[in-house]
Amino acid sequence: KYFQSFFSYLIVLIFLFLAERLVYFNEGDRVLHELKDGMNLAKFITPPVYRALNYAFRKSIATNRDFYLLLLEDLAKHKEIKEVFKRLSVSEDNFQKEISLKLNADVATRHEQEDLKRAIEDIVFVASKKALAVDENFIEIRNIFVAILSLRRPQIEKILERFDILESDVEKAIVFARYR
Repeated sequence: KYFQSFFSYLIVLIFLFLAERLVYFNEGDRVLHELKDGMNLAKFITPPVYRALNYAFRKSIATNRDFYLLLLEDLAKHKEIKEVFKRLSVSEDNFQKEISLKLNADVATRHEQEDLKRAIEDIVFVASKKALAVDENFIEIRNIFVAILSLRRPQIEKILERFDILESDVEKAIVFARYR
């Protein structure tokens, strides 16, 4: 009888633990409103953001291709960014093709890990400011997308010009897509 009640309590605890993990599944470790100067911004990014940054970092190192374009290519595949394209009347297929063209035309250049880490820090810093400006709890894929656009990289600027996309339009589309 003792073991039976022990296992019953153990099952309840395991269930509560799993339920809590499920509730906070795609969230960062900390909420952006707790952000203070000098804090590590990695605690505020969501797992999908981490995966996207990690993917672009590793692929850029392995293939010597442009980190920003690789990141933009990966972000453009996410559901919420596809919704932004829809709201801006931009063909996501054409957008992806344009990124692929830029990546294929890109001259392979050796990227130093330290330079890429600084690039990630810059992107996440800008994304944190953008996220706070629209009262986000975490740094999300949409914030990274806007941050990349705001960094004014020449290759990305050409893509934006090709589709007549303005950063302000993307920010507005994201706000509307967020509350869809």
